[in-house]
Amino acid sequence: ADHMDYNLKTNVLTASGNVTFSQNKIQMRTDKILYYKDEDKVVVPQVTNLTLPDGTKSEVQEMTLFPKKSEAEANDLVGYFTDGSRLNAKKMLSTERGDIIVMQDAAYTPCDVCEGKSPLWQIEAKKVDQDFTDHTLSYKHMFLDIKDVPVLYFPYFQMPDFTVKRKTGFLTPGMSHTHEMGFALETPFFVNLADNQNLLLTPVVSVTHVPLIVADYNARFSQGMLDVQLSGTQDDDSKNEGHIKANFEYDATKDIRLKGQFFRTISDTYFRRYDIPNVNESDSFLQSYLTGEYFGTRTYVQAKMWHFQSLAGNVDSRSIPIVIPTMNMNYYSKPLFETNISAFTRLNGALYNTREHFKSNRISLTQGILAPYTSSLGFVVQNQAYARLDGYALDSGNERLVSKHQNDSYNKGRLYTVASSKVSYPLVARTENTTQILEPIVMLIVSPNTKNSSDIPNIDSTVFDFDDTNLFSENRFAGYDRVETGSRLNYGLQWTAYQNDAQKRSLSFLLGQVYRFHDTEEMKDVMGYTNHLSDYVGNVQMNYEYLRLYYRFRLIRENLMKRKNDVGLSVGADPFRIGINYLYQHSYLLDNKRYREQNEVRFSAASKLSKNWQVSGYYRYNLKTNGGPIEYGSSLRYDNECTAVIFDLKKSFARDRNYRGGTSVMIKFFLKTLGGIGQ
Repeated sequence: ADHMDYNLKTNVLTASGNVTFSQNKIQMRTDKILYYKDEDKVVVPQVTNLTLPDGTKSEVQEMTLFPKKSEAEANDLVGYFTDGSRLNAKKMLSTERGDIIVMQDAAYTPCDVCEGKSPLWQIEAKKVDQDFTDHTLSYKHMFLDIKDVPVLYFPYFQMPDFTVKRKTGFLTPGMSHTHEMGFALETPFFVNLADNQNLLLTPVVSVTHVPLIVADYNARFSQGMLDVQLSGTQDDDSKNEGHIKANFEYDATKDIRLKGQFFRTISDTYFRRYDIPNVNESDSFLQSYLTGEYFGTRTYVQAKMWHFQSLAGNVDSRSIPIVIPTMNMNYYSKPLFETNISAFTRLNGALYNTREHFKSNRISLTQGILAPYTSSLGFVVQNQAYARLDGYALDSGNERLVSKHQNDSYNKGRLYTVASSKVSYPLVARTENTTQILEPIVMLIVSPNTKNSSDIPNIDSTVFDFDDTNLFSENRFAGYDRVETGSRLNYGLQWTAYQNDAQKRSLSFLLGQVYRFHDTEEMKDVMGYTNHLSDYVGNVQMNYEYLRLYYRFRLIRENLMKRKNDVGLSVGADPFRIGINYLYQHSYLLDNKRYREQNEVRFSAASKLSKNWQVSGYYRYNLKTNGGPIEYGSSLRYDNECTAVIFDLKKSFARDRNYRGGTSVMIKFFLKTLGGIGQ
């Protein structure tokens, strides 16, 4: 203090002017105090500023302390937590050597409060106990007020203080309405098992349906992680429904990693009918796998076990393999003979067996060399040559292959050789503000002009797409069962221009084609070959301030009619954005199987209406003959410093056995600081 006076007759100490003092863990500052020694009492007649053990700043009126009892009492407390929330009380008592503060007629709110106005929401209670040891605030006879209107009453309510990030307890509830569950209430309960482990239980309760229970367990360890999700309910026919999804990852050493997933459901349409978090309802199958990986300096090895569960109604489960073990090894050597030439080795194996006794077991060995080169004139050359030897052990089982009868067992081998040289000549022109790059690219591929054998069933190469992303590829088939043969020339022209300041504005273009030296019926439909020439493929991309456009195309050479159009346009930023995506993919014939046409459009929009309000929506439509709407949805959100309200609407027009689409509505209220995930 600036001044101190002590009265010997009354044994009263008076301190005044910038007085600072403490009791237990509470630091105090005021202008004047009176210490009555005989009564063991300190009286603070003016406003006192307090700093509590958790860092909370407070103000009180008419404070009295009892040093020997380690107790204190005060009137008209106003507390400001470091997270911006505020607590008021008419009376405050400090007990248990300052570890507990008891407040009477208290009110708590994290909302900003303007002069003369009430907060958006607040908690009022007859009594509040703040425990600095347990880091809790306990409310007795509590009311939740919305704009000073009581809407909920709890005889007892406890919440963690602002220093706590994870604590066991109920989280913010939500309401929803779906075709399957009807009106339902979600009441998530969070269990803090340890600093690195937690469990989230979310019961979804409906008056017209058996409750749906979703449990999420998450754990993080120094060398791995484990996530497990379980759910279960009963349908209207009292049949059990549910699923399990478990993911783990374990880093055994710095070079070896194990990871896996187990994903199963009881019903094929379960994810369409029930809203399960972090699950894609449109998936046609579920994957379970166990993977071991080795990461060497120049070697990568992967061993994997696959299991699939089909969710499609037109797939016979007997045709799905029980387990598919696969193995991959990649090795790249150091440069050989002090040149840029290096060697690589690839080893692949797979065992494919179904309940129909169909078997396709494969081993594949690839040996090749890489010889990159950049000339003094600026030509960039990438040379590559490799030979691949495939061996198959096959059994047609109950399947009838093109060239085999049922239950035929046989072996099949194949040698696939490829040599390629890719040459590009990037030309660069720079000005003060822009840079342009013009790059002609030519790629010569030499390979025997053979056909894929029908004795080798197509298991992993059923999807084929010729577009700008694989224009310069030696083999456009994704798997091993089919290869692209014959000598050919891939060529194209790529141009890019961009603004030098952080590339906020850019424009690029790619156009290319393939020329085959020998015609092939096998690739004619998927590549569009006529007179040795393929369809045109390419893309156009533009970024200009708040406009983003991409256009990927495949055009018939003779008339420039579309075989594939993939268009995306996004315009705007906050406060308003719109987007449109259009996809057309023509049907094609591969291995005597016709793959269906795709033709759909998706519209989207999002707007930040004000500082607190934002809205978004989308609409998908199938443009094929006899098509129609696929789904649409919208979301409205209000968000401020203390509250978030989310309103989601979704309408699905899909039909799949016992799933008939329908409308789902979900409303979630987040009272911030009262508990929630991802707030």
